This record gives sequence, C-alpha cells and structure tokens, in this order.
Amino acid sequence: MEVDYRNGKLKIVADHATLAAILNEVHRRMGTQISLPSGGGMEQVYVSLGPAAPREVMAALLNGTHFNFIMVGVDNDPSQLRSVILTPSSAGPADTPAPYSPPLAAQAPEYTPPTVPDIPQPDAPPPDDSGNAGVTPDTGEPDTTSQEPEVTTPRRPRPHRPAQEPAEQPQDDQQ
Repeated sequence: MEVDYRNGKLKIVADHATLAAILNEVHRRMGTQISLPSGGGMEQVYVSLGPAAPREVMAALLNGTHFNFIMVGVDNDPSQLRSVILTPSSAGPADTPAPYSPPLAAQAPEYTPPTVPDIPQPDAPPPDDSGNAGVTPDTGEPDTTSQEPEVTTPRRPRPHRPAQEPAEQPQDDQQ
C-alpha cells in the first residue's frame, strides 16, 4: 500500500489493503481527523487513485463502500480536508436517527385572523329589518325595481313531419 501527500495532492495505491489501514495512513500523512466506526473498514481495497485534490481522491475511495461520509474542508482551502466522518450506511433501527417531525400544534402560536372594520357603503340603502323586504314602503306593492329581470330562453321550433298513414297489417287468410 502506498499513500503519498505532496504539494497539496493525494495519491493512494492499494492492492489487498484494508480500508481502515488506508484511512489510518491518510491520517498519518495529512493530519486529517478520520472518524471510523468501531470494527469498520475491514473490507479489502484494490485502488490506484491520484495524484489529485484530497477531496476528490477520498470521495473516489469511499464511494461504493458500506459507509456514508462527510468531508469537512479547511477554511482557507476547501479542496483540503480537516476531517472525514464515516457512519455505516446500513444502520439498524436503533442506530437510525429519528425522522424529522414538525413542531406540535400546541407549540405553534394560535392563528388570529386580521380584523376588518365595518365601513358603511354610502350608495347602499340600509338593510330592511321590518320583514317587508321586496315591498315598496309608499304603496305596499311589490318592489319590482330591485328584482332581477326574468330571462327566458326561446324554444326551437320542431321540424314539421308529415303525418304517416298507419302501415297495413298483414291479414291472416287462414279461416
């Protein structure tokens, strides 16, 4: 196994080395903090990667493994690595983080609809509370000015069909 870090470039060549051994050597050469789950990284690796930016080489090394990973870059050079965090990608139910759930309704502030002030309409007549809606107050007659006009749809004339003579019934000649 060969792990080389020169001029900001990382190179990894491994033939039958464990992932844990490669990651340990990357840590030794670069100073990158690598968090590997206990007992993880025992699979055999056959790779020839780099020389390239450490992020690219590590992503190529870790893609396809049984780990999820997060790489944290250096503030002044994001292509360099400060740390790499690995977690098992096939975690059991106890290791799986709880799914996101929105806050309970009791914790949310109660919705209060905005108030709209009552503004009288200057052109509208005041509402009739007397029970005589639709009746003209002067005459007591039905008020036809406020009613909608009646709309009728004309019917189409039916086409004229000449009367047909009844068809002759066959007569029964047997007697």
